[in-house]
Parts: sequence; structure tokens; C-alpha cells
Amino acid sequence: MKTRTFSVIVLVVVLALLTVVPEAAATQTQSRSIWRNYTNGNYVYDLAVEGDYVWAATGGGVVRWNRTDGTYVKYTAADGLAANCVYAIAIDEADHKWFGTWGGVSEFDGSSWTTYTTADGLADNRVNAIAIDGAGHKWFGTDGGVSEFDGSTWTTYTRADGLADNVVRAIAIDEADHKWFGTHGGVSEFNGSTWTTYTTADGLADNYVTAIAIHGAGHKWFGTYGGVSEFDGSTWTTYTTADGLAHNYVFAIAIDGAGHKWFGTGGGVSEFDGSTWTTYTTAD
Repeated sequence: MKTRTFSVIVLVVVLALLTVVPEAAATQTQSRSIWRNYTNGNYVYDLAVEGDYVWAATGGGVVRWNRTDGTYVKYTAADGLAANCVYAIAIDEADHKWFGTWGGVSEFDGSSWTTYTTADGLADNRVNAIAIDGAGHKWFGTDGGVSEFDGSTWTTYTRADGLADNVVRAIAIDEADHKWFGTHGGVSEFNGSTWTTYTTADGLADNYVTAIAIHGAGHKWFGTYGGVSEFDGSTWTTYTTADGLAHNYVFAIAIDGAGHKWFGTGGGVSEFDGSTWTTYTTAD
């Protein structure tokens, strides 16, 4: 009798487990299905303006703000972006947006996304800078060199071709259609056939170049980890904290309509009107 009772108890327990375990598994599956991913868009690495819209490249995707009403749209890898860490933006003549991410290059035509990676011909999937030349060719500065894309063909340039260093942080194109690349090994100029590199030996403030801006008359301005250098085609002039620059780490440069230079640094924003320096910090 005891044996039969024990068998009945075991059978009841087994039946209970067969009933409970699937329910538990279903609950776990259901829990997994309600996960949501959130990204942080507070780290802004690049900006582009398109009419009433401002596009921001952030560490958590791309954000498009409407300046007229304050509304915004956020795009992430879930929408088709190559990666959520976005370092560069450029907008072409067809209003297509090009995003340099740490997962490749993404093109957005307003409705569809197209991504290009090393599998397509990109030098490296870590993309730090983008520029578009007069012919509509896109130039991408990556951690593995510079890639040019004409819409169908990819061409890559590295140190083996004459580039100062394969890590490229900034690109600018001058009025002669020469391309200027800020690298971790100096500045390289490419005229379409010949490469010329400038380093501290030539007068550059530092070989770690993070920003480039071009101001009329062929003057180039370079932001480095040792100050700002101006190059007029023959002479180099460097400005540091000793001259009035807020900080010697310079990450961004812009030039306004009056020809004033604005520098984003590790210690605030510095404005230079050609003779006087003015610095703005959180206190302002």
C-alpha cells in the first residue's frame, strides 16, 4: 500500500512539472520579448544643417531636429544605420545624408538606408570624417586610410600611397579641389595625383591633427593636440595658449562670414579675429 501511495505521489509531481515548466518557459520567452533598447544621444560628434533641420551625429545614433517646432526624430541601428556610434555627417546635392559610423558608412535617401563596409571596398569600418568634392565624389577618413567613392567604384589610399598615417580624423577640400587630410601623423595634401605631407618638421603645431578649415585665399587652419596652425601655402604660423587660445587640444574649427575663426577646444571656445583672442567658457 505504501509503495502504491508513493507511486501515485511521484506521478502527481511529474504531471505537475510537465504543466509548470512549459508555463515558466513561456513566461521567460514573454519577458524576453518586451525588452527595449535605449541609446544616449548626448555625445554629439558632428552637425549638419539642412534647411529647417539640424542633423546630429551622436554616440547613440543620428538625431534630426526641426528648428521651427522643436520636434525630433532619432535613427539607430534598428532603423538601418550601420552602427549607433556616429562620428561624421555630410549631405550631398541630392539631399542624401551620409553617416560615418564605427560600423561602416550609411547613406539615407529619406526613406531607405544603404550601408557600405569593408566588404564593399571601404578602407576600414571605423569612419571618422566625410567630405564631398565638386564632382560629387565622397571621401571617407577611416582608421585604415582614405576611401573615395564615385557612386560605383571605391578607391582607397593609405600610407603606401603617400598618406601621412592611416588614421584619418579630418578632411577638407580647397578651391583647387585639393584634398587635405588630418591624420595621426601630420597633414596630407592630395592634388589628384601627388601626395604632399606636412609635419612638425615643417611647422605644424602637432602631428595629431583633428580638424581642418579653409579660409579664402588658400589659407588652411589645422586643429591639433598642440594648438592651431595656419598655413598660407608657404609659411606656417602656430597659436597656442601662450597667444590666447583657450586650450591646446583643438577638436573643431569654423570660420564665419567676417573671417573670424572659431575653435572648439578642451577648455572652451576661442574666437580669433586676426589680432585679438576672445574665449568663452561655461562661465559665459
